[in-house]
Amino acid sequence: RLHARLISANIMERGSRDNSQQAASSARKDPGESKRGRKEVLKDLSSSDAALLFNNSWLSHIPLLTVAMCEPNAQPSLAFVTSQIAKGWNSDFCWASCFEPNFLAALMYEGYLPTAHGSAKPKEYILLPKLHQHRCLISFEDLHVPKGLMRRSRGYKLSTDCRFDEVVAMCLEQHSESWLHPPLVQGFKGLFRCGGVGQVQMHSIEVSHNGELVAGELGYSVGKSYCSLSGFTRASSAGSVQCVALGLLLHQRGFEFWDLGMGMKYKHQMGAKDCPRAAFLAQLHRVRDQPKPDLKIVDKATDELLGMAFRVGQYVRIKGDHQQLGGKLGMVQDRCGAWLKVLLEGQDKQPLHLAPHLLEDACPAATGDAAGDSLQLPSSLQGLGMRNQLDSMRLKGGGTAKDEADVSKGAGAEAQVEAEGGSKALKANRPLLSEAKVQHHRLWETRLSRRKALRPLLVEILESRERNSALSKRGRRVLRKLKRRNKA
Repeated sequence: RLHARLISANIMERGSRDNSQQAASSARKDPGESKRGRKEVLKDLSSSDAALLFNNSWLSHIPLLTVAMCEPNAQPSLAFVTSQIAKGWNSDFCWASCFEPNFLAALMYEGYLPTAHGSAKPKEYILLPKLHQHRCLISFEDLHVPKGLMRRSRGYKLSTDCRFDEVVAMCLEQHSESWLHPPLVQGFKGLFRCGGVGQVQMHSIEVSHNGELVAGELGYSVGKSYCSLSGFTRASSAGSVQCVALGLLLHQRGFEFWDLGMGMKYKHQMGAKDCPRAAFLAQLHRVRDQPKPDLKIVDKATDELLGMAFRVGQYVRIKGDHQQLGGKLGMVQDRCGAWLKVLLEGQDKQPLHLAPHLLEDACPAATGDAAGDSLQLPSSLQGLGMRNQLDSMRLKGGGTAKDEADVSKGAGAEAQVEAEGGSKALKANRPLLSEAKVQHHRLWETRLSRRKALRPLLVEILESRERNSALSKRGRRVLRKLKRRNKA
């Protein structure tokens, strides 16, 4: 009965509150009416749909979605049918007979997750688009990043859209054809190879170790939303690394949320929450027409993705992109999923949760490398009777015998020339340098330059606290000392 109403397009106005059990019981009560209704339905169907319905009577209890619904000015349209199913259909599945990439993209755009059903006798495949009553979604603020995962992620590389066919084969190898049947696989491959349809694009996620795939997944994006379909793992911790690294990459590239399909225990442990069907569709409609972020990446080290953009205790400044807090100072306290907890200067309230792309280093000069040219001696070693070029000095424990001979030969020639000119200082007699000593002086100069670069920031922070009457006596002494140094 529900199927017949969908075909006649009158079900939407009357409401589709009858579930499959009610439809089946009504058919049992009046077999004659059921047969007459079935014949009327078959007249309105295409040959492929009619054949599937004839061989699988259980399909008459769930809604049919057709390619004709995707055409312009279709009555009823796929969007209208979906809105009515979301309101009154108390199950997850619909059915269709078409596996074409354009039709799959239209289903994804409306919020369906395409799956398939196959039978042996007769051998036929049915597309079962799934519109979950509760969809498992991750907000990137809630993404859980295990503390030891960064250490376990060393050596792994993350790529996207590079080895699609291999990922498909490995998903089938691990899960077999549970729902990923050949016609659906061909539809996904066609959608991937054509570069997507409209706002819908297929993706493959690959995690490799020494060039060998150890984890990955299939998924698709609709505007600024990403949905995972199926995945595989072949090494310990590789699956966890792939999931968390992908979540951080999605947030980094500008996606709004991550759709994980059906809720499961490990997804909830990652920070996902079950979202009612109507709320999920509202979120999808909000982001599906926004510009598609570029997800392409090749051999990115996963430990770099898992690392924090700013270290704990570092002062950051909120960029001007933030309308309310632009320009304010704060200190990073901890990570909160893909976001950071930042305590604003002068506030003792709860820290704010801010995305890393809204923050910048409060003192970028203090994070740079001030060691200077590696071929130059540190300034603290110059003028002490030592050679001022690393390539012309002898280092203890470094270089080859030939290099030392060339240096000695050059030094002898220089000494001879200076002796003839009446010079008293002989470069050949200048003291030898060790590499450890040079590195020690470079590190000392780098730290000194960082302290100098941090002085204006410290003055700004202390003056802010002084204006708020929150500066101690010791802080006032430090502030006066810093101001004197800046004047000097």
